[in-house]
Amino acid sequence: MNLMADGAVTAALEDWLAGFNAALAAGNVEKLATLFEAES
Repeated sequence: MNLMADGAVTAALEDWLAGFNAALAAGNVEKLATLFEAES
């Protein structure tokens, strides 16, 4: 799958970053781990 060709990737990345920032702000380490596991 060519992510660079998908116009939805930017929105998906923004959503991921929003979740990452929210989890970081809340100090939610388990949520951060889940986000990274989903990407790998």
